[in-house]
Amino acid sequence: LLCIAGLLASQVGLMLQPSGAWVPALWLVFAFFGAGGATGYIVLGQMFPPEQMGRVSTAANALTLAGAFFLQSAIGWILDLWPRTASGGWDPDGYTAALGLSAGLHLLVTAHLLGWTTFAKRSDEKSHRTNR
Repeated sequence: LLCIAGLLASQVGLMLQPSGAWVPALWLVFAFFGAGGATGYIVLGQMFPPEQMGRVSTAANALTLAGAFFLQSAIGWILDLWPRTASGGWDPDGYTAALGLSAGLHLLVTAHLLGWTTFAKRSDEKSHRTNR
């Protein structure tokens, strides 16, 4: 959860279109907490039996690549909704909207995972009570 909070905080900070030393600092925070995504493989390793880990990690990698493709394409589509700047670049407001989409998706997935985790814990507790 700490990595998710750090990523969201850096995305919101970048959405505010900071200047000066804030920009590299926010990207540093983003990169630092973004590295926490690899811990998902540890969680997957605990959720599935060892004989299924090849399939599970393949599915996780495929979904990660598909998600990255979709998100990058969506960011490009959003940026194209704004007119180009005089120098031919993209409007900063387009980046704000694109980062907002990314942060919103991040929040939805986090809420889903937290709900699923709570459900899984309740189911596990219930099965322990009935097996006694």
